[in-house]
Amino acid sequence: MWKTAEPIVALANRSQLEKMIAEVENKMKKAAKDLDFITAAQFRDEMMALRKTFRGSLGGSDAGLRSQEK
Repeated sequence: MWKTAEPIVALANRSQLEKMIAEVENKMKKAAKDLDFITAAQFRDEMMALRKTFRGSLGGSDAGLRSQEK
């Protein structure tokens, strides 16, 4: 995850985090589709960090995210 985004993520509410995760996931998929695997991996890492933050804000559960995946 880019260091400049960390303060924003720390102040984000659940809805904002969900939106950020979805946006990063879309960027990751586009980069992979374009065969830009290095960028896709960077977005994957950012998405995983956002999900970790999301789980922390929910007390360890990411059930809300699992329903959005597919």
